[in-house]
Parts: sequence; structure tokens; C-alpha cells
Amino acid sequence: MRILLLFLFAVTSACGAAESTADYQLERHYKSARAAAADPDPARPDVIEVFWYGCPHCYQFDPKVEDWIASKPEDVNFRRVPTALGRPVGKLHAKAYYTAELLGVLDRVHHALFDALHKQRKRLASQDEIEAVFVAQGVDAEEFRGTFNSFAVESKVAQGENLVRSLGITAVPAMAVDSAYWTTAREAGGFDGMLNVVNHLVQESRSN
Repeated sequence: MRILLLFLFAVTSACGAAESTADYQLERHYKSARAAAADPDPARPDVIEVFWYGCPHCYQFDPKVEDWIASKPEDVNFRRVPTALGRPVGKLHAKAYYTAELLGVLDRVHHALFDALHKQRKRLASQDEIEAVFVAQGVDAEEFRGTFNSFAVESKVAQGENLVRSLGITAVPAMAVDSAYWTTAREAGGFDGMLNVVNHLVQESRSN
């Protein structure tokens, strides 16, 4: 059994590594958006990562995304879109992301939220638990509460969920380009494959 598993792992890895950008095919390695959406910036490629803080795969993928961000071409716009995946706790986590964004502390809080869930095994299933993470990162508690419960955050959560639905994404982590195409590890053959597909779609975006 151990030999069989190692063999299957090797085959899977080899298949993923063998793909070249010329091999990427629509509906095989990436999907079309379910509903048409306006390209946020037609003059530049736009890349979105769709994630949920409670997803262990998103946590594993996050360092790879950070490396990709650090080396991405300057003309590429990038943003993250948290999704609730239909979970009430997921909405709390999405509100946490947009709260950090509006307060200008994403660079500190984004990774702290991931670590609280997956390293420290906290549930972050209440506003109070999430507030504690923000306060530990130097955010004023009153400022956190005012932003977390604001109309601006609620609006961003709703807009994000509408975008995820229009794309047709039902699993995370996922990445989308120009709000027209998206891919996951399943389609792309792993995390590295996802980023390779994104790079391919970015090139396609520039040529259109």
C-alpha cells in the first residue's frame, strides 16, 4: 500500500509539473465565470484570490500567494476576496478581513487571523474572539468595533459574495483573472499549478 501511495503521489506530481502554459485549456485547467461581470480595470490584468480564513488549504496556500505577490509584474492588480461559503462563522471572518482592510492593518492582521485559527486552534466564532486578535496587533478595541459593525464592512461582504457567486466558485482557495476565468488546485493540479494558470491568464489578458 505504501508503495502504491508513493507511486500515485509521484504520478500526480509529474503530471502537474509536465504542464506548460501552451497546454492550459479552458474548462480543463480553468473555468469561465458563471455570469458576466465587468472587468475592474480593462487596461490591466486583475487577479483575485478567493479564500476563507477557516480553510486549512487556504492557510497552506497563503505563503505561495505572498511569494507570487512579491514577484508579480507591476501592471497586475491583485486583491483578496474572503468568502463565507454559506457559513455564519465565514461571514464573521469576511467581516474581519474587510475591517482590517478599512483600518489599514491588513499587513499585520491577515496572517494573525490565519495563525489564530490554524496554529493556536482558536475558533474565532464570535466578534469578541476576533477583536482579541486585532487588539493583540495594536488595534484600538473601540475602533475595531465601530468598523466591524459598520455599513461599509457589510457592503463589502455583500459585494464579495456577489462576485464569488457570479464567478461560480464553490471551493477555496481559488484564483480568478479579470472576473472572467477562475481556477482551483483541482483544475490546475495543485497550488503551483494554480499560480501557473494565473500567469498564463495574465498573459492572455495582456494580449486581448
